[in-house]
Amino acid sequence: MGDGMLCDMRDIDSLYNAAFEGNFPKSLVTVIGSKVPKDVSIALFTNEAGKPGCSILLQSGPLPPTVMPGWNWGSKFWSTPLGSVYHDRDSADTSPDAKTFDCAVGVVIGRSQLRQTVLELRFTLRRNEQLRGRLVALLEDVAPHLQHALRILTLRCHDSQAVRMASGMLELLPFPTFLLDSDGVVQRLNSRATALVGRMDTLSMGADESLHAADPASDAALYEAISKISASHHKRADIIAIKKSGIKSRQFITIARLPTTELLANGSCAPGFDSRAMLVLIAQQCAEPLSISHDMLWHTFEMNSKEVDLALSLLNGESIGDYASRRHIPKQTLRNQLSGIMRKTDTSRQSELVGLLTRLALASTH
Repeated sequence: MGDGMLCDMRDIDSLYNAAFEGNFPKSLVTVIGSKVPKDVSIALFTNEAGKPGCSILLQSGPLPPTVMPGWNWGSKFWSTPLGSVYHDRDSADTSPDAKTFDCAVGVVIGRSQLRQTVLELRFTLRRNEQLRGRLVALLEDVAPHLQHALRILTLRCHDSQAVRMASGMLELLPFPTFLLDSDGVVQRLNSRATALVGRMDTLSMGADESLHAADPASDAALYEAISKISASHHKRADIIAIKKSGIKSRQFITIARLPTTELLANGSCAPGFDSRAMLVLIAQQCAEPLSISHDMLWHTFEMNSKEVDLALSLLNGESIGDYASRRHIPKQTLRNQLSGIMRKTDTSRQSELVGLLTRLALASTH
């Protein structure tokens, strides 16, 4: 063209960089605005399938009407091929002195089943002969890059959502939980796992974010289990015991292979995993007592404070006799309380009650 209206490589680079950084719309309007005359209005908007009108994302230049007279925007844009430049040659005022924005060229730069994104340049009829061809050439030149950049931005947003969802799902688990690749490198972990590796008495993370056991023999056993689970098509899970550093106590580790990495890529977990086996590792300290909040038992089963204390005692393995001796309460009184607890929880045996309380404690995030 020789008139400076086409984008150069620096402009294109800035658009791609903006897509990666998440500020693509603003950068797009800025770049296009630097290439067109000041009396051209730029509109970046979205349009939903089957609905007329649009939602303006950004505008620059003189402000035209949000919806041009007589246009059914939905049907017009959805019939326009993706990436091709469209024209509006109809004008409500055909006089040479027309000052309204009756002329427009635009391009659909992104489209899904429900929504499309459109870049449109608007100008007055009296500027039609000077601008239309030049603006069309600009859009034809930049349209392929805009489609790619918008796709990058869309994937970036989807990835961010998947990461947040994965992190949120891990936080629901009541145990320290890690997602690992087949080399034992941590891809994601919840806050309980972060606290566990921070103590460094059982598990720790290396500079390369690989997971290690503090005890050398346990570390070897950990990586042997990781290797076997990653490579096996039959054994999908294993449990190993990890010694605590300087203490005889042990931490029990469950390692399981996730079904497929295709599920991960489709949003069931965080993105960014490769095609190798992915593992979930759950650490459980069996010596730690299980607990349920008093409020939960009160709101769920309407237990009074004495019944809550007895229920939590049974949850952690204490017998009626032990509890009676420790609290100096007659056994018959405790049996009466136990009967009330079982009636409120719809259980008929003490073992059934303990099983129910255990499931509730494991499900609790408190």
